[in-house]
Amino acid sequence: MAVYDLEEQEQISQLKAWWERWGTLITALAIAFAVVTVSWRFYGWYQNHRSTQAAQLYFAFAQNAVTGQDMAAMRKEAAELRTQFPKSHYAVMAALDAARVLFEEGEFAQAGEELGWVQANARDGALRDLARLRHAVVLAQQKDFDGAHKQLQPVPAEPMLAARFNDTLGDVFAAEEKPQQAREAWQNALDLLAANGVGAQDPRQSFIRLKLDSISGS
Repeated sequence: MAVYDLEEQEQISQLKAWWERWGTLITALAIAFAVVTVSWRFYGWYQNHRSTQAAQLYFAFAQNAVTGQDMAAMRKEAAELRTQFPKSHYAVMAALDAARVLFEEGEFAQAGEELGWVQANARDGALRDLARLRHAVVLAQQKDFDGAHKQLQPVPAEPMLAARFNDTLGDVFAAEEKPQQAREAWQNALDLLAANGVGAQDPRQSFIRLKLDSISGS
């Protein structure tokens, strides 16, 4: 019958001693690694599943938003996206789209609520600024000029968005019958556009110049 030689027995004894010292820790680490791996894979699956659900709901919302034929369904789907997927990009886009449709329908208070939600929940700073800009337009339509001015401050650092803010600020001043302030704001918008490569023939510049010309004698 084969037997281990003394060297092999010594190696086995050392291995047993090492395992007695470190075996429990190694086993615990292996189990922890397995749990983390499974959890991470499940989290990835769950996130993909949630994203698919949000996309499907947004697609249904967008169909109603485009046609404008079923306002009740559009509002319901936008609300579901906000409550079920509040951190998703789909919820933010649905709120912005819903605000546009509601504004076009003359439902200014409801449009403002959608835009307020975007400002409070959007992760992207540019989208929060866009919501502020549109909210200012909604409030100006309601003759809430103080509220509109608050939405337009501070002006974003991004030049093209800053130009839009100044353009809208000019519109608010014009609605308040403050032509001098309106001219200054519109001129600021033109200067920002020109400084960032938008030529004089560009429709964005042309439209602002038309507004400047309309109050040039004021």
